[in-house]
Amino acid sequence: MSSSLFCSSPRPFETALLAAFPLDAWRSRRVCVAVSGGADSVALLRGLVRLPEITNNPDLRRNFFVATVDHRSRGAESDGDVAFVEALAAELGVDFFRRTLDPTELEAEARRQGSWESAARTLRYRALVDAAKSGSARYLATAHHRDDQLETLLFRLFRGAGFDGLRGVPAVRPLDEALVLIRPLLAVGRAEILAYLAQLNQPYRVDSSNASPRYARNRIRNELAPLLESIFPGRWESALLRLSELAAETETFFDAQTAPLDAEIAAAKRRDALFARTLDALGVPNVSPNNANNANNANNANNANNANNANNANNANNANNANNANNASSPDVVMLPLEPFRAAPEPLVRRYFRQIWRDRNWPLAAMGADEWRRLAAAVRKTPLDRRAEPQFPGDVRLTFPDSSTLRLERRVKNAGSVPVDASPPFD
Repeated sequence: MSSSLFCSSPRPFETALLAAFPLDAWRSRRVCVAVSGGADSVALLRGLVRLPEITNNPDLRRNFFVATVDHRSRGAESDGDVAFVEALAAELGVDFFRRTLDPTELEAEARRQGSWESAARTLRYRALVDAAKSGSARYLATAHHRDDQLETLLFRLFRGAGFDGLRGVPAVRPLDEALVLIRPLLAVGRAEILAYLAQLNQPYRVDSSNASPRYARNRIRNELAPLLESIFPGRWESALLRLSELAAETETFFDAQTAPLDAEIAAAKRRDALFARTLDALGVPNVSPNNANNANNANNANNANNANNANNANNANNANNANNANNASSPDVVMLPLEPFRAAPEPLVRRYFRQIWRDRNWPLAAMGADEWRRLAAAVRKTPLDRRAEPQFPGDVRLTFPDSSTLRLERRVKNAGSVPVDASPPFD
């Protein structure tokens, strides 16, 4: 690297970076920088380690450290990426953390999600979070930029996303109480990143898979975006970003409307848990609190074994309900109280379930408007058809273990091969 690490005044890229990630946010915090070796993450790292000098706080450089994830997916090319990042971290004088994905775990996660790319993304974030916490970081910084945001919006638009998908990805997203994901380059374009690296004479790695047309994101970047620029020169990007801002404002409003439903479901879960603990302390078989006064149960007060029979009398297909307690801890099973959904407006019910799909990494794109309406209608239907087991894309099945509970289960097929996803957007 021939250029000096420091210069007397900030370059435009560094000014934009400091505006997005002001000193007051991190002067006393550790920051983990996710670096793959590509142009975007290398520019982010170079810019961040410059900020302490620009702000006359050179000691703050110790706040930064690097984390890289070895996917072990491209042989010698992947090894070269890791070696490059490690050497760059040493040259810049920052700590380096390496995490390697377990192929067996990746295969299992790919079968669960139905996509290698989605699984790799899930495990990559998990590894980065682990590295960030190992270094006592408050922030995990990634190099997603404006072009990434535009590609994601186009991807979601043509896959039928609603306003919740069109609001794009946030610049700041809490991962838990101790760690916050930040994307300080979302206002910076790819051309500005490359120009900055050229000014520094800074090399970077190129991922050969970025040119492959098998991935939808690559085709959006290499074919669709240039076509849109030729039709709407200088306008399509700002128009799409304005749409995203409007979607974000609208969704923020509806998020507030959903909050009472979230609170009611949480309260119902607490009541059910308290009821179950009380029954356990009394030595009574577990039944739903809404069924505690069931006429059959009342008549069989002296026969504790009939409590479960009363719940299952009308549902021969629920022979495995005795295992629900264990299944509920599975990443592919969700148990929820039914009552809060009955009174909630259907649009809010649909929003609640979309969030479940996102949180569980279930195949969200396969769920269209008709599927969401069918799910909401099945949950809110009175009386329930206990024999029905509505099934949804991605092998997600809805059942009702009892009259007060719904169960969503993703039944993953043990397929011999996992399909290549069309480059799922980041979030």
